[in-house]
Amino acid sequence: MSFCNVRAWATLALFACAGCIVIQPGTGDQGAGGSSELEGGHDDADSGDGDGYSGDGDGYSGDGGGSDVDTSGSGDNGPPEPSVVSIRMASALIRPWDTAEEAWDGNTSVSPEDVANLAFALGATDPYVASLAFVYGLAADAYEPPDPFGHIEIFTGGAWRADLQAEILPTQDTFNAPFYDAGWDNIPVEPDMRIRVVLWDEDLAHHDPLGTVELNRGDLMAAYGAANVYPVRTDEQDTGTILFVSLSVAAQQ
Repeated sequence: MSFCNVRAWATLALFACAGCIVIQPGTGDQGAGGSSELEGGHDDADSGDGDGYSGDGDGYSGDGGGSDVDTSGSGDNGPPEPSVVSIRMASALIRPWDTAEEAWDGNTSVSPEDVANLAFALGATDPYVASLAFVYGLAADAYEPPDPFGHIEIFTGGAWRADLQAEILPTQDTFNAPFYDAGWDNIPVEPDMRIRVVLWDEDLAHHDPLGTVELNRGDLMAAYGAANVYPVRTDEQDTGTILFVSLSVAAQQ
């Protein structure tokens, strides 16, 4: 399968799935004072499916450390900033090799061409679509994807909220780890708000770390402005193995 054909297929798959997310009831605990409520849950989503994408070619954060987005509540860069939001986590796109440049499940060494091709995809005009097409091309060739699992947590009210942590159940053999719409409701928009994503590759004897990345307020407001599932670029964080984290953010009253 050529790169162009894979890219076209992945792009069509993304738009086809954009309106198909179904939020399942979660099992998390309610936050103190009832101000925040965790929603997790698991559905029968196919681990190979892509998530929706807004089509907006700008606003990527690069490192989770701040997107170029107007958060003043005015200006021409999007709708006014909300005071309270609902957050749904969609997926994480994982690099097809570990820090030793070997496949996650097996001893297959990565070719220099594949390393260069991923770097080229990340430098494309639309790095998410290009990277997703590249990764799916490798998956189609049985590139030994990982079995990702982990958790997400949120920093709100000046602290990491252990009571609002959501577990991400294992998914077998995928580079695009689904989060099954785990997330939170009634989260106040604060200057230091952020989300942490921690992922591992499930193995029989020893779980390998896939990476830990964070999304900040700027990333969340960029997702809100996109009004769709929005990919935040995270490959410059940690070991670079989590390429993008996709999420959606909506205003609440």
